[in-house]
Amino acid sequence: MNYPFDISRMTGPAYAQKVRESPAVLLPLASQEILGTHGPLGADLLVSNHITPQIAEKTRCLYAPAIPYGDTLELGGWEGTVHIDSRLLEGYCEAVARAFLQRDKAEAMVFIAYHSLNLKAVDAVCRKLKHEGYVVLAVDWWRAAGQCGKKWIRDQAGGFGHGAELTTSVLMALESETLQQPLPSGEPPMNGLSRAQKHQFNRGDAFQAYGNFSEYCTTGAWGDLAGASQEKGLLIINETVEYISSTILEFLHSSRNGI
Repeated sequence: MNYPFDISRMTGPAYAQKVRESPAVLLPLASQEILGTHGPLGADLLVSNHITPQIAEKTRCLYAPAIPYGDTLELGGWEGTVHIDSRLLEGYCEAVARAFLQRDKAEAMVFIAYHSLNLKAVDAVCRKLKHEGYVVLAVDWWRAAGQCGKKWIRDQAGGFGHGAELTTSVLMALESETLQQPLPSGEPPMNGLSRAQKHQFNRGDAFQAYGNFSEYCTTGAWGDLAGASQEKGLLIINETVEYISSTILEFLHSSRNGI
């Protein structure tokens, strides 16, 4: 199989030439965390390994190896979950980004978070790098997938939750052998989730509520899984990859041309 944009498979001289020709370097960020009783601990990394090459192919961007661990503070009570403090993750991401941007003169850096909580660290890094004149962009894979896949999700109340219909459908399309079969019916969310969602970030509310996943569920996932399917996962993946790729290209074009 050919991986023309995978930095880890390039020689030093080949990379040195290609990084100057590439519109950006993609840096995936994943996690290891509980995903109910049916999903793999490394779901975010597994998805990243499939999706990032597709985005690279469409954008002609190089991509770096994924950072496999992330900020999982709210899920830390479950075995197998590995938490990296947000400040440590911020420093790690900044060091990687500076290697590409400062030393190697990459045109831009695109952080692709396959674990949304990693964006807390990425946000701090991007603000700093932008202030210094670098071109940076942050992408939330699961938020984008939720936007693109909303029309196909049967469980509109809980299907976008952790390990729910959306996530499970994507995994069925990419890594079906990692899912516990038969799938469980799914756990209804606990009252703590609705309390937190009343004041959720990015909803335009003046307040921000906080919580732990142990207040949302007992298994590390919630939502009705009856509607999850491989076919649905493929539809979501194809539309989301196209959406993210076109947005990255539009952003890079406007940055280069001062639009």
